Amino acid sequence: MDGNATILKWLGCFLIFGLSTEAAERQVFLNQNDEILHNILRSKNGSADPCVDFKHYFIGIYEYDEPIRQAEERISEENMSLKYHSLFEQLKNGTYQRGSVEDMVSKLYNTCQTAKERGNYLQIDDVRYLVELNKLLSTYNQETVIYYLLDRFEESQVWPNSNNCAELVRTDMFFGSLLLFEEHVLGEKKVKDYQSQVPQIFKAIIKSFKRRLERNRLNLPLSQISAFLKFLDGITINVGSMPSDKDHRSFVMDYYADLDLDDDDNLDTMRLKLSMLRTRRMLEKLDQPVSSSPFTLDISNDVDFNTINIPYTFLAEPLFMTRGHEVFKFNGIGNFLARQILAAFHNLDADYDCKDLTNFVKSLDDIDIFTHKTLLCVDEATQTIEDLNRLDLVILDLIHDAYFSKESGFDLSQPFYTDVPLKELFFLQYGQRFLHVFIMSDYNSGFNKILPTMPAFAETFNCSSSS
Repeated sequence: MDGNATILKWLGCFLIFGLSTEAAERQVFLNQNDEILHNILRSKNGSADPCVDFKHYFIGIYEYDEPIRQAEERISEENMSLKYHSLFEQLKNGTYQRGSVEDMVSKLYNTCQTAKERGNYLQIDDVRYLVELNKLLSTYNQETVIYYLLDRFEESQVWPNSNNCAELVRTDMFFGSLLLFEEHVLGEKKVKDYQSQVPQIFKAIIKSFKRRLERNRLNLPLSQISAFLKFLDGITINVGSMPSDKDHRSFVMDYYADLDLDDDDNLDTMRLKLSMLRTRRMLEKLDQPVSSSPFTLDISNDVDFNTINIPYTFLAEPLFMTRGHEVFKFNGIGNFLARQILAAFHNLDADYDCKDLTNFVKSLDDIDIFTHKTLLCVDEATQTIEDLNRLDLVILDLIHDAYFSKESGFDLSQPFYTDVPLKELFFLQYGQRFLHVFIMSDYNSGFNKILPTMPAFAETFNCSSSS
């Protein structure tokens, strides 16, 4: 009897533990969805008619506030910065094996803090850097060097130097910092959630692109449609900007294998060594076929040849809630993915032709926003502000189709925690996140008439043909 009682006691403990874990998961699910719903519904103006005045329906009395998307991005980046700072503070007093990721990152962080305390924080744009850089560049052919210098110029526009040591380390040792962020902050479960959820959304959006291209509404030559479809088949995503086919710690150790940060190096010297390392990795990348070395640049680019990189900043709360309803997750990252697919179109085409982009976009445009546009580009690949604003409406239609199509596999049932219809929630969240600037823009003349022509929008809000 005693043995049976013990077994029953242990079974009871496991049952209670399982129920408590399930209850905790459910509470997180409800909390995240409540937060999203609050942000959506607080701005909604129920007295406005979305078929006539979507501006006041979507953003109501908050039209002069900071756009929701910008606020979420700001909060997301602030939260990430705080988490990185806390991570580096925890690491700085530890003892690590020489040459380990923890050793290199903590050395750079501690050296930066020491330099700031002594007031001798320096930039690495001095003569030594130029001399050493010249020696390295002279070993490569000139065409490779030109591409490298152009990329470094672009990098300098994206990653300005900072007196914040956490941001400096996060920038100068991107992969090292990212690995420690995955291991110590996100954790294995959150990383797996990202790795499983985002690719599903990406695949659904690609299918939506393909369905429209295959309909060939412009009656383009089949060879051109085939080329467009082939382009879509070649696009991949990378969640977190780390290689998906390699162990992340092994990859990072290989990347920094020839980096030697000495204990007596000052900040200037360490940054010089890191800059030279990035130079070598970039030149190695430019000297190799694109497909053989897709993850060697120590900087987070949105589109890296045929790969769309999705930094964790874009997946941080409140931008992306891993326990939120699928429709909210889809909206959270779908616009970015669709835009990056379009951005990748001419990145992959050495003989870029604006006519190709125009045909590509117009083939996707089921609501005929660009029907009468001859070209969507001016000054090579640069689009006008008005075209960019209108493009968000085409993307809205694409994303809606991707989520609500019968074969999408996503949850189309009505959420039990709200009476607002699922499709209405979709349009509300998208409008508030991505159409705020467009709605308030001087370029929105006549746009009140565009959304009601979108069949899905008209159906959701019961818009009549005379709206």
